[in-house]
Amino acid sequence: MHAPPVDARTCLAHARDAPGGRTTLARLLEAQFHHMGRDVTHPEGNLLPRMGFARQAAPAGRRTAVTRYVLRHGATLVAVWPFALCIGDQRGAALLPRRGRASWWPLASQPDCFTARELAAVRAGCTACPDPLVHRALLWLAEYEQTVDGLVGTAHREPAEVSARARPGEGYALHASWRTHAEALAAAA
Repeated sequence: MHAPPVDARTCLAHARDAPGGRTTLARLLEAQFHHMGRDVTHPEGNLLPRMGFARQAAPAGRRTAVTRYVLRHGATLVAVWPFALCIGDQRGAALLPRRGRASWWPLASQPDCFTARELAAVRAGCTACPDPLVHRALLWLAEYEQTVDGLVGTAHREPAEVSARARPGEGYALHASWRTHAEALAAAA
């Protein structure tokens, strides 16, 4: 399946036109996970450890399992897989899958999963994610994008983006789009 082009200006326009819209958020998340994949393979080395993430390899012998990255910042926990993002604290966590609706994980630790199938099993026990947790997750994504831009810029993402996701020559930083969606959720609450 070939994803439609994604670029910062179009995403920001969609965020302004339909703030919090599920389709727009799904396209942004698809681009975001793709970007994070480029950040892991940055020419100067994986950016996630530079940002404080600890790499947690999948258990030995698990052929379909993937590595996850975990960041503990005070009471906040962030776990990143190629197929999902988890952002939470003692109140619970927003599970944002690469595809599908956000869910609420009721515990303060990251779900112990290393495959999309395991995540699906975890999500079966979740409920719809309340907007304040989604709001926090979107703000975290905006901060992530700003941090990457400040550390190394986003040009390292461009070769893959040109061929797969975005139009050549257009911007790749998505922080303004994430902030616009987060502000819309906060205003609606």
